[in-house]
Amino acid sequence: MPTAHESSLELRRLADALDSNPDMIIARPIIYLGYNYGLGGGKDGFLNFAKVMPRPFDKVYGATELELRIQTDAIHITACINRDKVCRIVTPAQPAQYECEPLFSDSEEEGVTA
Repeated sequence: MPTAHESSLELRRLADALDSNPDMIIARPIIYLGYNYGLGGGKDGFLNFAKVMPRPFDKVYGATELELRIQTDAIHITACINRDKVCRIVTPAQPAQYECEPLFSDSEEEGVTA
């Protein structure tokens, strides 16, 4: 895993290259920092990055992930971690239960299951 310093050097190199032609139109850069599966230091790495991430940012709680996001016209930065690494499960996953209106009459149902 790279250190913050190693990554910042590469980002500065990119910034210097972009500054050499400031009027050039480019696609909006997307920076993604994934802390899932223990990468990047897992929970501790995610929390350390959250402390230094530029403000303001949005916290987005998805079904399975927590994302910290900065989205501007110029850049999109996302730091992501599985929610089970930083949150406590209150209601464990449960199988779905369905209630449906009958689709067929009794006689039609006999033909379907026969």
